[in-house]
Amino acid sequence: MVDGLLGLCVCSFLRWRVWRVV
Repeated sequence: MVDGLLGLCVCSFLRWRVWRVV
């Protein structure tokens, strides 16, 4: 459960970085 939540946060962070770059 915690692992899944952490993965979701990482995915969201990566998407935010991509948006910043673009």
